[in-house]
Amino acid sequence: MPEALEKLTRKRTITGATRTDSTQINMALYHIIADWYHFAILTLAKTKDFKEDPDWIGKRLEISPHQANAAIERMEKLGLLIRKKNRIESTEKMFSTSDEIPNAWIRKAHHQDLELARKSLDEDNIEKRDFTSVYLAINPRQIPEAKRLIREFRDKMISLLEENTKQKSEVYNLAFQLYPISRGEE
Repeated sequence: MPEALEKLTRKRTITGATRTDSTQINMALYHIIADWYHFAILTLAKTKDFKEDPDWIGKRLEISPHQANAAIERMEKLGLLIRKKNRIESTEKMFSTSDEIPNAWIRKAHHQDLELARKSLDEDNIEKRDFTSVYLAINPRQIPEAKRLIREFRDKMISLLEENTKQKSEVYNLAFQLYPISRGEE
């Protein structure tokens, strides 16, 4: 087992849990991080008309009912969804990744996000989406500050878009990309 995954297993192992339990927890974590629809379901659970029905969730997110059901089970197991009065709800836990999460998991998630963005670009009316791109000549030493500003802006945008809790009805993905187009001279 890779060292990062073993470290993650140790952190997530519940006292008295068996190695099989640890493996199941890690596989659940892998799917939650690497498969986009888990976070979409967590977010959909915050909408005013949410239904805990795999068919309904599948139609809303264009995934199979089996994927929806398996995702709900995984997120309940990890405490990201809880049952209240026979209804599941998001626990509102913030979820962020660290360097201990295997890079392949994060790359898979970002590849899926890019594919969802491509689909939206092809299928959604411009009134429902915004794609902006600009090419810049920059000093690479400013990247850490640029990343800090992106995160600060992201947090402000989240606050703005999530403030009216009673009227939430759709799930969106807010994505930022800052990446090199030219490759350094060697």
